[in-house]
Amino acid sequence: MINTKQVGYICSAINQFFVKMKKLLLSVAALMFATLLFSQDDSNDVKDDLTQDNVVKTETRFQAES
Repeated sequence: MINTKQVGYICSAINQFFVKMKKLLLSVAALMFATLLFSQDDSNDVKDDLTQDNVVKTETRFQAES
């Protein structure tokens, strides 16, 4: 049989779990909101002369150290 002390421990553990989940949910929501804000297009930064003819060449070189 469960005594009142054990019930208190269980309730405390459940309460701590929900507090941590609430903090996690708020953190995720804040991250999603910040991502939304920073992903908005700023029309002043868009260049109108960009076409598919513009080519960007990228190179990557790896060199092993001995």
